[in-house]
Amino acid sequence: MGIGNTNDRVSLILGTSRVLYAEEYTVHVSILQQPANFTIKVGNAQQPRLLKKNYPANTPFELRIGDTLQFRGRIDG
Repeated sequence: MGIGNTNDRVSLILGTSRVLYAEEYTVHVSILQQPANFTIKVGNAQQPRLLKKNYPANTPFELRIGDTLQFRGRIDG
């Protein structure tokens, strides 16, 4: 195993579908400051529009690195 294998891919799961692998990402987690948050960069400008159309606010999500869960919640918009 090494850097760049499928085991370290960052993926976003909306509802029950793995909808994308992130090109770039940042994660902010703090004990004294809430909420934790993340941002991801996707492949093209149309993909966020399709995601927003198909997955409305309150859809459950998971952000994973490989098979390891990093965040779980519901999208807010």
